[in-house]
Amino acid sequence: MRKKLFFIFTIASTLELILLIYVGNLIGLWYSLLIIILTATIGSYLIKKTGKEIMNKIQVALLRQEGISDSLLEGALLIFSGALLVTPGFLSDALALIIHIPLINGLVRKMIKKRLNLSFFQNNFNINNNSNAEFNKTIDLDDFYM
Repeated sequence: MRKKLFFIFTIASTLELILLIYVGNLIGLWYSLLIIILTATIGSYLIKKTGKEIMNKIQVALLRQEGISDSLLEGALLIFSGALLVTPGFLSDALALIIHIPLINGLVRKMIKKRLNLSFFQNNFNINNNSNAEFNKTIDLDDFYM
């Protein structure tokens, strides 16, 4: 897994650098830097705004005694896309903007849910669902400090 991640990050960084140089030659250094700074500013704003909105959604869902997995996953995707916008490069910016397309966002959430089986979170963090007694047990800290 580490080798695969190393390979992906190496290839992605190399492609970003090649594209930055190409676009810099095409439109000029200052316009390229302006675009990078602008997308980084938008990304940081998006992370801040999304974080607050998702926390509010989670609080409302908990007050209504509903599951929170959809809100958590939506927030994670939007924060990830904001982080991609903060990262300098045009490929990461394009990927971040693609994630914001509602159809793509929904498909990515479905794939992640299927992959991680997030129905566990939907069922077990619902306050009305007492079928799993493990969450109702008292934890004795003396058991951990022997």
